[in-house]
Amino acid sequence: MKAYIQRNLPAYIQLIKTLTAIPAPSHKEQQKAEYIRQWMAALAARTGFPLNIFIDDATNVVCECFADPDPAQVTLFLAHTDTVFPDEQPIEVLEDDRVIAAPGVGDDTTNVAAMMMGIQYLAEQQLRPQQNVVFVFNSCEEGLGNLKGCRAVMERYGGKVCEFISFDGGYSKLVDTAVGSERFRICIKTEGGHSFSSFGNRNAIAVMAELIHRLYQIDAGAYPGRTTYNVGIIEGGTSVNTIAQQAEMLFEYRSDRKQSLQGIQAECAAIFQEFSEKYDMTTELLGSRPSMGEVDPKAMDQLINEVSLITQQVTGIWPKRESSSTDCNIPLSLGIPATCIGAYAGKGAHTREEYVLKDSLPAGLEILIRILLRKF
Repeated sequence: MKAYIQRNLPAYIQLIKTLTAIPAPSHKEQQKAEYIRQWMAALAARTGFPLNIFIDDATNVVCECFADPDPAQVTLFLAHTDTVFPDEQPIEVLEDDRVIAAPGVGDDTTNVAAMMMGIQYLAEQQLRPQQNVVFVFNSCEEGLGNLKGCRAVMERYGGKVCEFISFDGGYSKLVDTAVGSERFRICIKTEGGHSFSSFGNRNAIAVMAELIHRLYQIDAGAYPGRTTYNVGIIEGGTSVNTIAQQAEMLFEYRSDRKQSLQGIQAECAAIFQEFSEKYDMTTELLGSRPSMGEVDPKAMDQLINEVSLITQQVTGIWPKRESSSTDCNIPLSLGIPATCIGAYAGKGAHTREEYVLKDSLPAGLEILIRILLRKF
């Protein structure tokens, strides 16, 4: 395995750079998906590796690798193709002796490339699945993508999914708890008017400020686990001498405990209702991610420990367990053992200064391959 990794390291780095340069904002992953589909199809044709490859209606690149022609159970491996950045033109990728740098290079492009290289290892070694596996390069993990790709995959395989691993982030941490969330667009309209002659008319921005103040009085620390809320974007108004007729904001709350998510949901709903009765206010739910369900603790601990042990054997580091909002939210909410871990070390995720450390790539790819080998 180590010989394969070292021999293919230049090709792996080039694949990371090629994929990173392809723009893929959520809901617009078609170009990257088609590149991956063609690459995977060429691999299968070249090696005879048993893959059924297709792009589904959610723009997921699905690669079925079954031990049984009619599987009763399947394991899902995912890496998401979308990034948080809205760019639709090719992304500039920088490289030096130490790093590969570009928006989206780590989250999640390096993990996409790592899973492709991991599947290539299985194919070149002429390995065959001992269990039924589906590799998915999925869409819409980020932000208002609302886990669309993962939801579609879970609907496709339904009750057959017995285990779920998402390759996302770095290898120093793994996810064992789902952070649920709800996201809203809130719009307030008032009569507005001229800032001097109509002074005294209601100002939509002022009303929005009052609403934000009320929301920020919620005591998130009173809830079990970790619960948060945030106003991310505010827009509105016409000019400096116009009483604003309209204001909008994007707002979210999150929690890693189901009962806490329900609690803050109720508090926010009451505030929204109060303001809707006083003002012309609309509230649009943009996204909803479920939190933890009832997962068998023994099965969950076994999965977490196996992945952690592999990581420790390769890097000497036992990954830290953490709560997060990832594709794992969907299976975990359904009681399916799931975790999320990555194949690199780096910094700056969700910023334009993001980079991955090149010397972390061999260890990360080895971790990923060893995780895949559990099923081969």
